[in-house]
Amino acid sequence: MATIKARTNQDGTTSYIVQIRRKGYPPISKSFKKESEARDYAILQEASILKNENPNPREKTKWTIPQVIEWYIENPSQNRKLETKKHFQRLDFLKREFQGFTVLSLTASILQKWINARLLFNSPATVYHYFVALRNAMEHHSLMNDYNQSIFLLAKCPTTSNKREQRFQREDIAKLFRAVNKKAKVKKIEFKLSVLFSIETASRIGEMLKLQWKNVSLEKRTVKFEWHTTKSKAERTIPLSICALKILKWIKKHYPHKANDRVFSFYHLNEHHLSRQFHIACGWAGIEDRRYHDLRHEGVSRLYEKTTLTDMEIASITGHKTLQMLATYANLRHESTQAKIDKMDKARIISMVATADK
Repeated sequence: MATIKARTNQDGTTSYIVQIRRKGYPPISKSFKKESEARDYAILQEASILKNENPNPREKTKWTIPQVIEWYIENPSQNRKLETKKHFQRLDFLKREFQGFTVLSLTASILQKWINARLLFNSPATVYHYFVALRNAMEHHSLMNDYNQSIFLLAKCPTTSNKREQRFQREDIAKLFRAVNKKAKVKKIEFKLSVLFSIETASRIGEMLKLQWKNVSLEKRTVKFEWHTTKSKAERTIPLSICALKILKWIKKHYPHKANDRVFSFYHLNEHHLSRQFHIACGWAGIEDRRYHDLRHEGVSRLYEKTTLTDMEIASITGHKTLQMLATYANLRHESTQAKIDKMDKARIISMVATADK
């Protein structure tokens, strides 16, 4: 990793140059008059790199953005593991976008101009994903290498996109399943059960695919999503509907398993595989502009429409961090809310009549 080269100077003296190059770290080069000093320096710098420390404090701000991202890939934050193909695609894109910048030359002003330019070509949600990926890499790097990074407090990026209003209702499910029965060659039942389970539990696709049998209790009618499988990094246990319970019983009967096996092991752990199968099936059924995530939206909508659960109870099932995230579903309870008001008014009238009779 480190090389020491002897160089003869113009005055006839000899100096020793230490060069250290390692992927994910900025190159280091320094000259010494004595070879022993060069060796000592090389040993110390290599030891610092192996300890994941910044080998040279003066080099902190000379890291280029691509180097920071390479370092981040090799040394990811424990709270934000890089698991999906999309994570790496975004990071590769950012390496190209900020190829000529260092952590010092990339200012909040430049970042803001980049955000505004991206919004002309990409949706707010896409730009926000890029923004968060860059922020995670640079803030983690600054934290581990002890220098200040504040551009993400100054640059503003939209945090929400246009909310999707599409519902995947019963008639859509019927069309989808008819198309699957007609066109699909394998895993027809498994695909349909996966779709229904996503709706019945309002779970995210990644949570569903990572669910293990050890976290399923058919007796108690519950499943537990472990913290490292959820988007919010919070563990939650949810009750099962009768339909969801029957789905798990069918899978248990037809797919022999152990406690640590995944429930939906007949699909790849990579969520993009199932998402693509869903997109293809929707194409067969002539259903346009639908995503697998719309099944979760449908599941949450049904919890509001078909049950009397409170917002807090629904949030405990769906895993939404705040009640504000559920605000878009509030209008779905208009009829039930009106019915409760009518019932309350009726009770008041009966009470008033009874009092008047006395």
